[in-house]
Amino acid sequence: MSQSAPITAGSLIELLKQVSPDTIIVLSKDEEGNSYRQPYAVSTDYNYDAESREVGLRQLTKEDLKKGYTDEDVMTNGKPCVCLW
Repeated sequence: MSQSAPITAGSLIELLKQVSPDTIIVLSKDEEGNSYRQPYAVSTDYNYDAESREVGLRQLTKEDLKKGYTDEDVMTNGKPCVCLW
């Protein structure tokens, strides 16, 4: 299944409204479906840069510093995203 445009939170919400709340979420390793797994966490504190295909923290919090993150982990470019881990 190939997408012509990125999936937004709004379009995903509309799709998820059509399924049972008990439906599991799985992620495909690649477009060919060579492997699947269930995400184990969700984060909304990141930016995504489509050109570099990288994510980075939107901002560095005291909690992030305690976890060992530094200024190098902050991405000032890109767009806000939801990360499924």
